[in-house]
Amino acid sequence: MKLIVTATCPFALRCIILIAYKQIDCEINPIDLHEKPTWFKEASPLGKVPLLIDQDKAIFESHVINDYLDEISQNSLYPSDPFLKAQYKSWIAFSGSLISDYFQLLTTDSNNELQHRLEHLTGNLFKMENEIKLLIENDDKLSMLDISLAPLFTRINLIEQYYPLNLLKDKPALKQWSKRLLATKVILESLPLNYEEKIISNILKKGSIAKGVIQKNI
Repeated sequence: MKLIVTATCPFALRCIILIAYKQIDCEINPIDLHEKPTWFKEASPLGKVPLLIDQDKAIFESHVINDYLDEISQNSLYPSDPFLKAQYKSWIAFSGSLISDYFQLLTTDSNNELQHRLEHLTGNLFKMENEIKLLIENDDKLSMLDISLAPLFTRINLIEQYYPLNLLKDKPALKQWSKRLLATKVILESLPLNYEEKIISNILKKGSIAKGVIQKNI
């Protein structure tokens, strides 16, 4: 199997973490989305990463890829209870919107848009803080929900140093969850080389409000 990724895609990082955690035999192949290979355009209906190639057949969307990898390997990362499993999947979908919302916030060049997106993202983080405390695992094992949220926590922790929005302020459960995941060896080792430099460089290429703030804090 081959997983097609880019170095800074948070959705691809979900799959990279799962592959490392479950020790699945899968080759990680980075590509440049600005110069997409012909074969990738043919294999990926959305033209996005991650993309899993298994026996010349393609699977796309990070949560679908991770579900597939979980099913073909031992020790599922989902709870056995059907309702709780469904809840996990619901919140995994929700976490995807959080990742996308954060990206939009970091790339806007409008103060009005920035305020709107900040309020929207903060409100959704409070929803997670208040409603899924019982879903958070507090042991050494990772769940599928942990893996799905780890890229968001990783990015927030990194960018807050340069662009302090205090996104986890007054959210003790999320803070604790983030702290636990960011101290997990497999998550740290799944980050690409020079991850911080690449993330900041990507933001600085955008003509955004975040760019100006980050430049002052570097």
